[in-house]
Amino acid sequence: MDLYSIIMDNSISFKHAEHNEKAYRYLCKEPEFCDWIITTAFYSAIHFIRHRMLPYDVQLKNGNTHKFENFESLFNSLKKDGEGRHGFQLKWVRDHYGVISLHL
Repeated sequence: MDLYSIIMDNSISFKHAEHNEKAYRYLCKEPEFCDWIITTAFYSAIHFIRHRMLPYDVQLKNGNTHKFENFESLFNSLKKDGEGRHGFQLKWVRDHYGVISLHL
């Protein structure tokens, strides 16, 4: 599988989330690395959410509907200039999955 296919595969978010969760669970048992627990838990959550929020049908400005299958294609197609992945995801979740979003 080439790099493009890996990035464009929505299941990679789930695999990445599972990997981060495994690291988190390991680090919880190792006091020497406890400063990494919050980081691995955070990124695990980020990738679980990316996996669950897609695929998603989006009504485009031209009136057509496009089904986004993975986060990278959604982000690259709909981000605003200068917007990063975390900010885009925060806004997307707030706008489309309010039940799990903090409305700040």
